Amino acid sequence: MQDERKTKQQLIAELNQLRSNVRRQAEQMEQRAAELESERQRTQAILDSAGEGILLLNTEQEIQYLNPAVERLTGHTAVEMLGHELRIWISGLTPHSVMSDLDDHIRRGEVWQGEVINRRKDGSLYDVALTINPLKDSEGRVAAYVAIQHDITHLKELDRLKDQFVTRIGHELRTPVANVKLYLGLLERGKPEKREQYLQTLRNETERLQKLVNGFLEISEWDTSTEPVHLMAVSLNPLLADLWADRAALAAERGLSLDTNIDLALPPALANQAMVFHIASNLIANALDYTPRGGRLTLSTAVRSKQDRNWVTFCVQDSGPGIAPDEVPRLFERFYRGKAADSFAIPGAGLGLAISKVIVGKLGGFITVESPPAIEGEGAAFIVWLKMAP
Repeated sequence: MQDERKTKQQLIAELNQLRSNVRRQAEQMEQRAAELESERQRTQAILDSAGEGILLLNTEQEIQYLNPAVERLTGHTAVEMLGHELRIWISGLTPHSVMSDLDDHIRRGEVWQGEVINRRKDGSLYDVALTINPLKDSEGRVAAYVAIQHDITHLKELDRLKDQFVTRIGHELRTPVANVKLYLGLLERGKPEKREQYLQTLRNETERLQKLVNGFLEISEWDTSTEPVHLMAVSLNPLLADLWADRAALAAERGLSLDTNIDLALPPALANQAMVFHIASNLIANALDYTPRGGRLTLSTAVRSKQDRNWVTFCVQDSGPGIAPDEVPRLFERFYRGKAADSFAIPGAGLGLAISKVIVGKLGGFITVESPPAIEGEGAAFIVWLKMAP
């Protein structure tokens, strides 16, 4: 009987020990599950906040997971992309050799890196640096793929602009440099009575070279600048009035009149004073150059409505020859010079309006032009649209 009681006590002790072990293992499992969940949340947060598009593909190259950056990059929603192949964005513009090399690496289960041209949902194109990395199981077989897309559209555009910039520099500098060389020779061998004429031509060509170089440097600086733009409430009326007054002597020298049409109740613009001054200076300089003697320039400010909102605007209008309708869409292209530039023999590289467009874009605004077709003396009106200060 005593042995039987002892056996029961041992069984109870063993059962209690077993319960204790189970409880301890359950607690450990719960702790591990909590750690795994915490790790999952951290990983998810990293994926969600990553600037690169990250995707998980199965062996059929069908999308099983994608992070929010992919939605921002492509314009497609996750629902529209899940289950589809990675080729959903193919534009057809990536070289065939690149796509063939990509397929060969995937087929061999190797990492592939390269650049491709994709198409967004809205039809626009974008360049990406793409990396596809196979994930293999314990037996070395490919179980899935991780694809990472990094948007390099801006970098490719900078490369294109750099090439265009270098080509255009050579083209634009060739003529003034040749003229300088020619007239330096004439100073040595030409007619003495024309010496002052030769010197004046050299002065003009030197000024042209200076404007060209300054324009090239300025557009390059604006393109590559990563400095944040400091916006504040800017009262346009006094700023523009001072600039207008500074140009009065030059306008009078050229036989031009200056008019104003200022909105005295104009609210402040959300802008940068130095950048607005730069834009206005460019527009006024153009108006002075393209307006013949006896013409007039008008500076106006107003609140205008566009795109379902009110904007603080200023306008520089001239009474020059105007702009042909077929030239208007190209006015803000870099290096574009219209027919009037040749007619008025105006030096430059066609960068003033392009620079103004870049600057006003950094302010969150835009610039437009109005030019009544075939109306002599109506000229052109350039309007700068800026956000209202809160």
